[in-house]
Amino acid sequence: MTTINKAFPAEKPYVSVWLPFWSFDRGYGSLLKNLSLIDEVNFFIYSINDNSDLICNTSKENIETVQNITNINNIKLIPTISGRGNYFNQCNQENIIKSIKDVVATYNFPGIDINFETDYGSTPPVEIDKEKFKIFIKKLKKELGADKQINITLGSGELKLNKNFFNELEQYVNLFKFMAYDYYGLWGEFGASGDFMEEAKKLISAQKLLLGIPAYGRDWGKRYDDTEGSIIYSQIEELFCSKNNIDSKWEWDEESKASHFSYITFEGKQTQVWYEGPKGLYYKLNDIVKPEGLKGIAIWAIGQENPKIWDVIKNSSAEPAILDEQPLCLNLKPDRILLGLNNL
Repeated sequence: MTTINKAFPAEKPYVSVWLPFWSFDRGYGSLLKNLSLIDEVNFFIYSINDNSDLICNTSKENIETVQNITNINNIKLIPTISGRGNYFNQCNQENIIKSIKDVVATYNFPGIDINFETDYGSTPPVEIDKEKFKIFIKKLKKELGADKQINITLGSGELKLNKNFFNELEQYVNLFKFMAYDYYGLWGEFGASGDFMEEAKKLISAQKLLLGIPAYGRDWGKRYDDTEGSIIYSQIEELFCSKNNIDSKWEWDEESKASHFSYITFEGKQTQVWYEGPKGLYYKLNDIVKPEGLKGIAIWAIGQENPKIWDVIKNSSAEPAILDEQPLCLNLKPDRILLGLNNL
């Protein structure tokens, strides 16, 4: 069994990662390579149906596999329950709380991660019923007990909620994760400001805040109102290195602290990919997380990333070289290069 000794400078941030059930093999493979750098794994496996039943979307074998490796490496394994808008508010709270309590007891999980987002896909957007949600969290904490951790994952829309809302929740919630990504698209017009985490700090204690970090990019030539617009690093590498895009130039945008490149689709359309990789992470750690005194970062999602981000996490004071993100295009087989976009 793999056991890793953790010994890093005090500057290393607290690192949590989401592990989605639909990309288990890829995510678990990355987890095994980076055990020493991870403090918490949020296994993204639970959802709630219309009858307020808790649905598990993976096998018991997968849960136990992740649990075994995290236990022996002193990593918290806290599963995620996903929902949008008033999803939790409309459900039978007593039923879902009982289901969560049973799951936590069955696997002896140290807590639960609630993925709570405004539903921008609805018209009008379905936002949060603050009072009902506070009651839900308060009841959940009472049932789980003081020794169990509760995390809440929040999207951009939740910054509109008032300070009293968060002040009351802080009594029951251990970590708040703000997703600092996906602010623009067909799902809504709310945009992130440069003072994003400064705004969050006015609502929540800094040492309970994790900055949400995207490990993927956006292909703006595709539809970006669904998952077809997201693109993980291995796909970015393959796309950039395809023969069809041999003249593509990898560029750095200083204002947004993100990399991007243009390419020509097989249909002859010029479009762009934007991506936040190791260099962008360096700036987020050194311009936001450290100066603002935040606890750390939450990465969506393990297995999607450029492997070099782990070097930045290990030593966040060492700035990556200016071109460190550009794929070298040395390890791709010719048939993969020829396929290009067909594999996306």
